[in-house]
Amino acid sequence: MLRLLIAAIISFLLLSICSCDPVSKSKKLPQHIVIGLLPDRTPEHMLKTHEALFTYISKMLGVSYDVIIPKDYDDLLNQFHAGEIDLAFFGGITFIKAMKQSGAVPLVMRNIDLDFISYLIVRTDSRLKSIDMLGNKSFSFGSLLSTSGHIMPRYYMKALNISPENYFSKVQYSGSHTATLENVINKVVDAGVLNSQVFEASTIRRPVLNNELTVIWQSPPFPDYVWAIQPKFGIDFNQKLVDAFMSITPETPIGKKILKNQKADTFYPTSIADFAELEQALKLTESTND
Repeated sequence: MLRLLIAAIISFLLLSICSCDPVSKSKKLPQHIVIGLLPDRTPEHMLKTHEALFTYISKMLGVSYDVIIPKDYDDLLNQFHAGEIDLAFFGGITFIKAMKQSGAVPLVMRNIDLDFISYLIVRTDSRLKSIDMLGNKSFSFGSLLSTSGHIMPRYYMKALNISPENYFSKVQYSGSHTATLENVINKVVDAGVLNSQVFEASTIRRPVLNNELTVIWQSPPFPDYVWAIQPKFGIDFNQKLVDAFMSITPETPIGKKILKNQKADTFYPTSIADFAELEQALKLTESTND
């Protein structure tokens, strides 16, 4: 009798543990998802870049989708936290914040996302040649929450003993990489820092920029963009998403098109550990601003 009672208690405890673990529990696959994009470039550019990817993912998973482009980085975080966005394309810093605030689960990165670089640009006719010549010059970051347009450049500037608010005559936040570039071109500021890929893509579309703008400093490489999902989805759906991204290869016409638009060679699974340096940089920035 005692043996049966002990067995019943153990079975009850095991059942309770399993039923309380949302990660291990298989959940019904969704039929529709809402995708949110980090608004670091123009909406037109982002939709064009991701359209083929979304069509492919939708077909592979058998789900319909809507796309949301929030007004700014904070809006992306707020909508994700409110559950209005299911799958999001975050920058590294916005992902860290979404992970801490909302339990965002990282899924995949492009192969280029572990080695991002920021460029510090000036107008060529300014005759400014190095970051050492920017004392008392006006300067622009991108968004306050931008990984490559603010947090990591500030982090590396600290290593150079540069405190932006004390070093530059004025520090502003443009809101996006493209806005920073335009502000430098239009002499709103003397210098600005932005995502190197945005700069390179802009010079391809507008070759004249190669003569008008000069890169005078670049950061060390750091991890950046990541696709992450709400914690409410189960392991089955998360793995299907990862598998769908991983199935995109240049060996097929559609895969080649998607990767070309994404400026990537492949996607690969990622984890929280990939963002350790960014988390350190964010903590340093937040402690400095306290």
